[in-house]
Amino acid sequence: GPCRLTAAPKRTSARLAGTLTWPRMPRSGSPATTPAMPARFVPMEVGRADADQPRERLTFSDRVMTVDRRWAWAVALAAVLAAAAAAAAAAMAQSGRPSSPAPDKQPQAISLLTLGDWGRRGVLEQTRVAEGMLLEAAAVRGTAPVVAVLSTGDQFYDNGVSSASDRDDDQWQESWRHVYYPSPSRGPLWDADFVGALGNHDLRGNVEAQVERHSCTRPAWTMPGRYFQYKACIPGAPGLAPASFPSPGCHGAAAGNGTAATRSQQLRGAQVHHGCVCVAVIDTTPLLKAMRELPGPQWARLRGNCASLDRIAMLHWLNETLRGFAHGGCARSLVVGHHPIVSGGEHGGNPEVGAAILGAMSGVASVYLSGHDHMQQVSAIPLEAAAPAPPLQVVSGAGSTVRRDSVPANTSLWTSASPGFGRLTLRKVGPTWLPESFDATLTLFDVDPKSDPGTPGRIGWTSSIP
Repeated sequence: GPCRLTAAPKRTSARLAGTLTWPRMPRSGSPATTPAMPARFVPMEVGRADADQPRERLTFSDRVMTVDRRWAWAVALAAVLAAAAAAAAAAMAQSGRPSSPAPDKQPQAISLLTLGDWGRRGVLEQTRVAEGMLLEAAAVRGTAPVVAVLSTGDQFYDNGVSSASDRDDDQWQESWRHVYYPSPSRGPLWDADFVGALGNHDLRGNVEAQVERHSCTRPAWTMPGRYFQYKACIPGAPGLAPASFPSPGCHGAAAGNGTAATRSQQLRGAQVHHGCVCVAVIDTTPLLKAMRELPGPQWARLRGNCASLDRIAMLHWLNETLRGFAHGGCARSLVVGHHPIVSGGEHGGNPEVGAAILGAMSGVASVYLSGHDHMQQVSAIPLEAAAPAPPLQVVSGAGSTVRRDSVPANTSLWTSASPGFGRLTLRKVGPTWLPESFDATLTLFDVDPKSDPGTPGRIGWTSSIP
């Protein structure tokens, strides 16, 4: 109910023989009796004027002096306690033992899991990969908690979803909720945003339904638009401030609309992204001519969804968004899309995607994360010798079934045809919130579908991300 404020009863004080005393209140349920006291103390009953008990009224200067004495005692006590704490800390340091951290101190690191090509109603190793993700999230909860899952597309096979409602399309429950949130209580991924890029199988269904599903409630499906920006920040980072992200929505995600600010506008009012992993999520299917022109009535919906996206506006938005990431001081930046630029999988690479986005990524985003080929692979994207360090191409498309015929690409650093997922960890190691004070590590896990349930994934590849 609403709070009500009531005035406390006034206390009457007396000053006799140079002593200031406060009256004693009778205990509840006992008679108001006065114990024997020295003659110089004259007890006074609160709220009662008695002519037989003369009282001396305190002057303003008396009250000020009394408050000053109490304040002086409080300051002195605080100084003594602070000195004792400093002495204890110095003694601990000399002994070589680290002092215990504050129990409510938050870890200076976060993790984001990577996953792709997964939505198969829990079959074909999808559930086994999800178990590995849950075990990994539980293992790092106290040191680098998982704050997001970055999905590289093809969330729902074979034809996306038909509705944003669980009642009208059970894929939301059978392919997502029941697989990654199997416990009725809050599991290891409960507080993580599920950040999804659209894949070609998603475009065979109702694309707007996945966008409409975007919600602030947990578990959180995060897709405010067909292309959008997202950031995940270390606790206490300046980038967490409400004014540090344009139109942040629920979870630091902002939908793109093709009308990004110009570079001069960004420089005049640069957003602050210190201490954050900044992610630009794009819809790559409309970038591919082969997808836009698939013949036959069975592809009519996919062709229509490709035609409904303004590709030029999306690429303009991507260019300006990545510039904003650079000026805002993101600790690390990456781009997420469904189709890989280079790949040794069945589908192979897509030079059209590279031609569309690599110019904007150059010198800003260090990783392009994709799926489509059902495997995991890390490759160096070849660029001209004069260009800055090329970004890594990471294929994370082994969320359910895999294709055993996957082979290393010419530029691949590591390839796996086993089901699995990845983890990107950002850790603060320096004294400032600038990018150089952070380390980022990408680890890819293989999950053996023949292993016993409860067995975590095996580390297949790990490397630092510049």
